Amino acid sequence: MGRDENIQKIIASQLDTRFFPLKIRPGWRVLVMQQPDSGFLDILFTWNHPHADGMSGKIFHELLLEALSQLKGDRSQDDKDSVLAFRDSSGNFPPPIEKVARLPVEPLFVLKEAWHEYKPASILPRATQANWAPIRTHPYKTRFQTMSIPHSVFSKVLIACHDRETTLTGLLNSLVLTSLAAHIKAKEASAFASSTAIDQRRFVPSHPHAYEWLDPTGTIGNYVSIMTHEFDSILVAKLRSKLESGPTGGDLSSELLDHVWSTATQHVCGGEIAKRLEMGLHNDVLGLARFVLNWKKQFLRDVKKPRKLSWFVTNLGVFDGKPMKNTASPGNAATEWRIRRAQFTLSTEIPVAALLLGVSSVKHQELVVTCTWQDTVVEESLVDGLLMDMKKWLVQIGN
Repeated sequence: MGRDENIQKIIASQLDTRFFPLKIRPGWRVLVMQQPDSGFLDILFTWNHPHADGMSGKIFHELLLEALSQLKGDRSQDDKDSVLAFRDSSGNFPPPIEKVARLPVEPLFVLKEAWHEYKPASILPRATQANWAPIRTHPYKTRFQTMSIPHSVFSKVLIACHDRETTLTGLLNSLVLTSLAAHIKAKEASAFASSTAIDQRRFVPSHPHAYEWLDPTGTIGNYVSIMTHEFDSILVAKLRSKLESGPTGGDLSSELLDHVWSTATQHVCGGEIAKRLEMGLHNDVLGLARFVLNWKKQFLRDVKKPRKLSWFVTNLGVFDGKPMKNTASPGNAATEWRIRRAQFTLSTEIPVAALLLGVSSVKHQELVVTCTWQDTVVEESLVDGLLMDMKKWLVQIGN
């Protein structure tokens, strides 16, 4: 078994390993792996979502990089100077977002969300429901695949996104839509819905009176929300008509590529995400959490309903890869720690999206996209086709 294959197997085992018992043990694990005679480490940080969000994983690795960069070089492993020392943070646990920021919701917004949440599924079913991937509680087994794009191509994709006033997240949503429209029959999915993770740290005040030590941008905590995108039957039918003119799995025609950019720019980023960010924490779904009295009962209700989302995209952005403060001794390569690759992999969530895409990259390194799904719910061949399409089309855009 090759090194990368072995690491992916270890990641898979970690994703489905429960955190137990949480009352006496932490909701996170760190696994450090080193191949014999290699000059690098594979560091796997696994955490329980109620304790931390995706951006927390990025913050953890950046803080670890800072600590490692401060170690003195030319020391043996037994030397006390080679041991990382951390201050006691038990008195400074990150507060929940509702403790440091207002989450106002208007009555009309509450009523609208309550209607979608509690109306019987048989009344006015939504065409965007992911009926092609019905909810199953067993077996609970996470499956995932990864796809990577070299930096030489990825950098040009980012330039193309900037030129069209969209983002990588918007483009990926649009590419997933295009691929699924090609691989899933219209009678199984005439429309789609997806969601995108939104980091809310930008709206959390720094150093508030009750938590003067709090710096949200550098804090491991749960400060994330999501927003939903709906791609209606008209848009999807128009997309499928364009797909029929070209072979599945081939390059996008100029007409299809224009459609992809239009969806990414106008429908996802230029419209919905931009409006959501302009609203800040006003009418955010986080503000509805106060109305849920028992989360376990809520989740049990959710698994009895039709699946709402076909896919979910969460993008950690770019890791700098170098410590913020260069404390390495001049010319001492032993202390020049760097991050060479970042992979963000999610465990499957039964009642949420059928496909979960984690996106991450390191400055001047490759882009890594991981697609997660629940075993037996989604066919592996569909994921194969999706990642193959995304890679081919990203390379096409980057070239």
